[in-house]
Amino acid sequence: MSSESIKAVVRRFNEEVIVQGWRASFEVLIDPGFVNHSAPAGAPDGPESMWTTFETVLRPAFADLNVTIHDQVV
Repeated sequence: MSSESIKAVVRRFNEEVIVQGWRASFEVLIDPGFVNHSAPAGAPDGPESMWTTFETVLRPAFADLNVTIHDQVV
């Protein structure tokens, strides 16, 4: 994967998943082997755990969350 492709994935994840909350984009962009190291003890630590964190913690706490990427380094 090229540097520009990696940057595009990160931009897309930030806009479509974090800001917009689009589950379909999350499913496409997250690796099935993803491990959520911040998952609470006893909770699943895969992709579903990260989606749950977005939906139950991040988005409710920051309802007007917007992401601006000023620079990217690969």
